[in-house]
Amino acid sequence: MKNLNSIYKFKKYIGMRNIKTALAAVISVIVAELFHLQSPFFVVTGALISMETTVKKGINAGIARVLGTIMGGIIGIITVLIDPGNIFLLFLGMVLLITLLNILKWQDSISMACVVFCVIMITMTSENIVLYAFQRTVDTIVGIVISIIINYIISPPSDSKFAKGKSEHEDDEDIENFIMKVPEKIDIKE
Repeated sequence: MKNLNSIYKFKKYIGMRNIKTALAAVISVIVAELFHLQSPFFVVTGALISMETTVKKGINAGIARVLGTIMGGIIGIITVLIDPGNIFLLFLGMVLLITLLNILKWQDSISMACVVFCVIMITMTSENIVLYAFQRTVDTIVGIVISIIINYIISPPSDSKFAKGKSEHEDDEDIENFIMKVPEKIDIKE
């Protein structure tokens, strides 16, 4: 019984967002391997940066991050065509990218746009710049989509259609039930 009580105490530390984020990372690696994507790291990065507390926030963040990924890719291609890896262009490109996204009121896309831009600008390894940028962009978008799907399907927060009619405390009960079933799944004996 002591093992179950110890696991129960983790309830306040291990929530469904924690579990869904880890699951999104694992599924991202699996999908990247299954579909022979160029960089599982960027698939995972897209998934991790896009996991949110609610389905609605996840979808909104996903859309913003897809836009940021595309914008970071475009600015990355332009700067790499001028001089790949140039520190001064890295600085100017970041300033331009952040300014442009602020003007467009796409603040939620800034972090992802900057990640994609820096990856393209700093790690450009392909002779075909457009293909390289396209692959990094697609890898990131795949991760974003995985994150949205995981958030929508697995224990959706109270804003989703699956959770309609639930009380505020039922989400806590779902987490508690999930955690309490873990020992059964991994065959922990009392």
